[in-house]
Amino acid sequence: GADGNKDYIQELEAEIISKMVASEKGKWTCLVCGHRAKRSHLIEHVEAKHVNHPGYTCDMCHVVCKTRSTFRGHKKWHAKNAELKAHAANTGSSGVGAGALLFHTSD
Repeated sequence: GADGNKDYIQELEAEIISKMVASEKGKWTCLVCGHRAKRSHLIEHVEAKHVNHPGYTCDMCHVVCKTRSTFRGHKKWHAKNAELKAHAANTGSSGVGAGALLFHTSD
């Protein structure tokens, strides 16, 4: 349920943070590989490279995204495509070139 998902996210965040340490001037360092970046970018790096979890599955197309950031972007892709399709349906024509529709691959 929702509580189980909340617990999982908290555990995931704790695991990610345990692999990071603050260094100098707003930079953080990955304790696994030494990669340095701003905190938000290092969180993405650690989640993508050093945490083993099943990922996030899209309920619309079943694509699996490794990180929360990638999954948010993927959901935005679906929303943008839905907006373009709705516009085309409401106007009777796409109003945009055929190349404006976004294409999705699972590669």
